[in-house]
This record gives sequence, C-alpha cells and structure tokens, in this order.
Amino acid sequence: MKLKADIRCYLCSRVSGTLEWDPANPAAAATLRARDPGHRHGATSLDKIRCPYCGGQTYLDEIEEMRVPKPVELFPARRGRPRKNPLKSPIERIPA
Repeated sequence: MKLKADIRCYLCSRVSGTLEWDPANPAAAATLRARDPGHRHGATSLDKIRCPYCGGQTYLDEIEEMRVPKPVELFPARRGRPRKNPLKSPIERIPA
C-alpha cells in the first residue's frame, strides 16, 4: 500500500505537486511529481519545498491510499481455431 498527498501552498492555496511514498518502507525514497512540467523541486526535504507561483511555504493536503494492482499472468493464446469435437483420450478411442 502506498500513500499519495497533494503539496499545497499556505499563501495562495495552489497545488504545486504530489508526493508518493511507502509508509511500510521509510528508508525508500519518496516520489515527488511537480504539477508544472517545467518546474522542478530542488529540495531534498519536505520543509524546504516552496510554492513555484508565490514562493510560500507548503504542506501536505488530502493524504489518500493508492491501490497498487497485482500483476496478472496471461497465458499465450493457442494458434488456430478450437476444435469442434475434441479428441477423446487414447483409451476411449479403441473400439471394443
């Protein structure tokens, strides 16, 4: 289970990006995605992130759980059209 939260500014109340992290593994790095594609957050800690619009301080807002889908294993399809009358086992084919 991962958590996701918006990074919102105290002064202008704009969302400057989102932060994704795994609470079960605190040693793992969190993913910081900026809302504006041209802007990059250069801060390494959350308290040093500033709003790209007004330069105000930011906080985490609307923390929600992200559901990670389980991988599904798909078997390769068989070639050709399926048989109308499937073959019986070799024992059943022998005439009596």
